[in-house]
Amino acid sequence: MAGEKAQPIFDNVYELYPGCLDPSPEVDVQKAIEPPKRPVDPDNWKQSGNCRTASPDLFIDQDDDSVAAAKAICDLCVVRVKCLYDALETRAAGTRGGHSQRERQKILRERRRMNR
Repeated sequence: MAGEKAQPIFDNVYELYPGCLDPSPEVDVQKAIEPPKRPVDPDNWKQSGNCRTASPDLFIDQDDDSVAAAKAICDLCVVRVKCLYDALETRAAGTRGGHSQRERQKILRERRRMNR
């Protein structure tokens, strides 16, 4: 696979994180993997999420590839923790806050077990 160019996991990955899939010597890798520096409005935090420009279909847990693609977007998100907390509270479907629906169900089961 040497020399093959990595394929983007969604259409605008290069716009969101330039160089993250195809780093070259002139790309500042640390800068490419840092989360964007933008203020987060606590009342409107969803507008700060990396997912706001991605297809909502990507976050439906269809298979391991879709979950991995969604998690890649969540990994560098500035509101990932808030999103996870919200998803646990609302029982949201799909990948949210860097966790699949199945992973969040496991967290909720563990939470219930610990509160007995």
